[in-house]
Amino acid sequence: MKKPASFVNNAFWSDDPVSKFDQLWALPHNWFDKPNKARGGWSGVTQNSLHSLQGDINVFIKRQQNYVSRTLLHPFSGVPTFEKELNNILLLKNIDIPTLEPIFFGKQADKAILVTKALDGYSSLDNIDPDSLSARGKRSLLAKLARLTRKMHKLHYMHNCFYPKHIFVKLRDNGEWSIRLIDLEKLRWRFSAYFAMKRDLSTFNRHADKRWTIKDRLYFFKNYRQTNSLSARDKRLWQRLTNKSQGG
Repeated sequence: MKKPASFVNNAFWSDDPVSKFDQLWALPHNWFDKPNKARGGWSGVTQNSLHSLQGDINVFIKRQQNYVSRTLLHPFSGVPTFEKELNNILLLKNIDIPTLEPIFFGKQADKAILVTKALDGYSSLDNIDPDSLSARGKRSLLAKLARLTRKMHKLHYMHNCFYPKHIFVKLRDNGEWSIRLIDLEKLRWRFSAYFAMKRDLSTFNRHADKRWTIKDRLYFFKNYRQTNSLSARDKRLWQRLTNKSQGG
């Protein structure tokens, strides 16, 4: 898949990328969180409401300057971290893994901007109180998340930052859960799908709220492994995951 140097989602905007970049860069810096600073550069996020072809939409605008990641193809100059994030968003969408809706990306000199549609009505998994869910609602959420995670790993993609705060969920009116994966800057293809699984599940299990019980976690794991009875190998992996979780 060709990696874009600029991107405009024509379902929302038809503006010229250069003029749109200038407009977005000039917006006030009412930061959503304190900007990150590293190696002489910075990266920050604002939440805004912007007019689009579909009416007013809530968006997150990420702006950065001289804030790059080194890659094999760009070991010295690096690439903007938001460019990597956009490429991974488009990659996941291409393989039907639900994630953010990109609206715009552009870069000029050492500056870069990424705009994504806000996940209105969603909550991060770390803000979900499992005790507030019905038994059926909890099981359906865990089962769907397990299937989605398994699909990503079967395709050899590792999120590499698989914290509950990077998993956004919403319970629809029909009782079905909608899930979106975010913060994709570190997404990687790995030769070993098993390695991708171990890395992500270990991270997820360690950082999950303790109100998700061992029974809940085991239900998730069994759905991930697509089994009602764990094999000896599954049991060893499960033991390692739970030991790491108990050790913090």
